[in-house]
Amino acid sequence: MVTVEQLEAASQEGDEALNAFLLPMESALTHWPSVSLSDELAFFIRRGQPVVVGKAPKAELVKLYSARDRFLGVGRVMEDGRIAPRRLVNPQ
Repeated sequence: MVTVEQLEAASQEGDEALNAFLLPMESALTHWPSVSLSDELAFFIRRGQPVVVGKAPKAELVKLYSARDRFLGVGRVMEDGRIAPRRLVNPQ
């Protein structure tokens, strides 16, 4: 946790000091399994299409990453083993 006073002090130091308090989005999902997608599969996921992933986890929800370890968002493992996008983040 960070106090308001700590944030105010960091804001006086600039953006870099404030960024030290930020965590990656996926840090809230550490207990979810991760799935790394090839560039081709990531292309289809970003367009809303389910994809076949070898050895998909049995969990209902998974974190999705591109081949370059960039967080793409959250996917849902379907009954047939395909992974469908659930919530995606806009790549920067």
